[in-house]
Amino acid sequence: MYINHELYAADIAGIAAENLPWKKLAGKNLLLTGASGLVGTVIVDEMRCGHVYQP
Repeated sequence: MYINHELYAADIAGIAAENLPWKKLAGKNLLLTGASGLVGTVIVDEMRCGHVYQP
C-alpha cells in the first residue's frame, strides 16, 4: 500500500540500510497486532526490507 509511494519507499530503504542488528530477528517469531496502521505497517515493511522476513 504505502510501499509504492516514492518517499515512503525511500524512508524504508534508508532505515533498512542503518547498521541495526536485523539478523538477530532472523528465524524468530514476531507477533504484531494492529499492523493496519502506519506504525505497524512501517515495522512490517522494515522486517521485509531488512531481509528478516522473506515471504
